[in-house]
Amino acid sequence: MSVTLPWVWEAAGIWLLLVVLGVAWIAASLGALRDEESNALQQQRLTLTLFDLKEAIEADLALGFDLVDNPSLQARLDRALERDTELRAIDVASLAGHTLFSTDRGSVGEPLAPEVLAAARVPAHARRVWTTQVAGEPVIGIALQGPFGETAGLITSAYHREVTVAPGFQSTGVALLASLVVAVCGAAWAVQLLRRRQQAEAAEEARVLHDMSRASQGVGQRFEHCLMQVDESERVE
Repeated sequence: MSVTLPWVWEAAGIWLLLVVLGVAWIAASLGALRDEESNALQQQRLTLTLFDLKEAIEADLALGFDLVDNPSLQARLDRALERDTELRAIDVASLAGHTLFSTDRGSVGEPLAPEVLAAARVPAHARRVWTTQVAGEPVIGIALQGPFGETAGLITSAYHREVTVAPGFQSTGVALLASLVVAVCGAAWAVQLLRRRQQAEAAEEARVLHDMSRASQGVGQRFEHCLMQVDESERVE
């Protein structure tokens, strides 16, 4: 039993270590997948808001209103921002990249960020929603089409990315728990290996001492036998 028990302990420790690592990996993967799906749903919701504004603006363009002088455009942007608290700002810009209307009044007349212009001018983005980041903040946008299908301007929106505090905290807790269990199992395994090594060294030393003791006993016996033979020879003489 003393021989097999350490092997059983080590096998159980390895199995528990693999299980904990597997659970931690699954939890991390599920957390990443959940965050990705949440961000995708958020982007889809905000895209619908942009499409509603796009349709309204393009309808005004079809009626002959110029993009620069549209009297109702600013009010539409403000109402859209009030309805969706995830939006941080909505901008309507010219083809040259200068802001014509914005929910942030201070940015009117200012050029769009270089990252936004670079994303908007990619040929594949001409008729679909594109995304980029400015200083770590996500931005989505789409081109505005005139009555003859020409590109009349841009509409962009910066928004706050959803942060799932509770799931993130849970994922961190799972990771910490897994790390703690792994550390405990590793320490126990190391102690067991050290103890086994010490026992093996002690057993080897005991075996060597035993062999030396037997050898010394044999030498002593042979020495005594020689002395007895010498005594016997002296008596005979």
